[in-house]
Amino acid sequence: MTYGVRFYDSSGSVTYDSTSVTWNLIGVYTAPQNSNATFTGLKVMNERIVIRQMVSDDNDTDRAYVHTYSLSGSTLTATRPSSTQTQATTFQVFGR
Repeated sequence: MTYGVRFYDSSGSVTYDSTSVTWNLIGVYTAPQNSNATFTGLKVMNERIVIRQMVSDDNDTDRAYVHTYSLSGSTLTATRPSSTQTQATTFQVFGR
């Protein structure tokens, strides 16, 4: 275990392991407006989830897009769906 908390009983058995119970923040990454982005060096864990959020909607139209993404190994790739209307997008990556 490289991080997290483990509790042991008097016989040395693990009674609580935070890496298998709670979600740990791996990192927060922001893809810029109207651009693709690649983030490398992410921690690889058994389970990971990604939360994405539009940073701001400074578009004058009713249409604004957030980046699509793929998470493979230690790389998060953010892809713009539009070259002119994709807003900056923040990604929070959690793992356990």
